[in-house]
Amino acid sequence: MLACATLTSVVNALMIISDAIICGVFLGDTAISAINLVTPVYNFCIFIAMFVSLGIPILYADARGRFQKEEADQIFGTGLTVCLVGVILIFLFLTFIRDIYLGHFMLSEPMFRLADDYYNWIRFELLIMPVAEVMTETVFADGDEKCAMTVAVVEASSNVILSIILCRVMGIAGVGLASVIAVSLRLLVSMTHLLKKTNTLRMNLDFSFPVLRK
Repeated sequence: MLACATLTSVVNALMIISDAIICGVFLGDTAISAINLVTPVYNFCIFIAMFVSLGIPILYADARGRFQKEEADQIFGTGLTVCLVGVILIFLFLTFIRDIYLGHFMLSEPMFRLADDYYNWIRFELLIMPVAEVMTETVFADGDEKCAMTVAVVEASSNVILSIILCRVMGIAGVGLASVIAVSLRLLVSMTHLLKKTNTLRMNLDFSFPVLRK
């Protein structure tokens, strides 16, 4: 259980690290620099998203432990609602600051194109990741350690494999696209828990200020 919790917690960091390594091996130093330019924005958005995606599963597990099924459903529904609203706001924010942020560095034309191509796909990754994070961590809190472990392995391995394949065809944009596909697979695999007999999660959209204040 400890190994599973650790792996699911560090997979987001492994994603950006693997992107940089693969770019360094296949695309050169300039591509690494482009990724490093985007990383601060990526990390900031992940930091914001973690407030909900890590807090909701803890509250859900607590409610289930007290046999408060309705409260647990409300917590899960609130988490999904906040995540869906949040990712839309993050996507719009990243789209709005795109030219301002990259233009601030006064990059050369080749460097700007590389950073812009990677930035473009990272927006879509961050559109999916918080929801995937909530699903994965709540599945783990629901007792399905095997599914949570599978999710982490699938995301990490698919990101590396697809990055190597797509970067040869699309350059740095292929690395970004691979991250989007990998996090989408993470969400889809975590949702297979909903089909199991042991599942206690109920998909719903709810909103509760008391839940957010906890």
